Amino acid sequence: YSKAMQWFHQAANKGDALSQNELGFLYSQGKGVEQNSEKAYDWFREAALQGSAIAQYNVGIIWYTGDGVAESDLKQAYAWFSVAALNKYGAAILARDFVMSLLSEEELQQAQNLAEDIYGELNPIIPLPPN
Repeated sequence: YSKAMQWFHQAANKGDALSQNELGFLYSQGKGVEQNSEKAYDWFREAALQGSAIAQYNVGIIWYTGDGVAESDLKQAYAWFSVAALNKYGAAILARDFVMSLLSEEELQQAQNLAEDIYGELNPIIPLPPN
């Protein structure tokens, strides 16, 4: 894993969202590095803000569990799951709907507004042109 970590770090530091998400996974699981939930969150969020749907889902999971952030926040979880669902990540739809069932109407409105704000900040992943 150490060689993979080196390559992922190089690519992630150059802005590669797939590598950023992979680093988030490796830090969250402690594979090749010491487990570090805060670093996992940071890398997932970097990738999520670039439009990576799986990273957006992973950020939602972190907000749901509270592992890697100060505490669980269901409105944040709902917002990130909503953004991932808009980007066609199937598991996010189920997660969003589950979290929605835990929110009051007022909290749901706040979470939906938050999702709109996040969606507006995204830098979508632009596929490389074919060679």
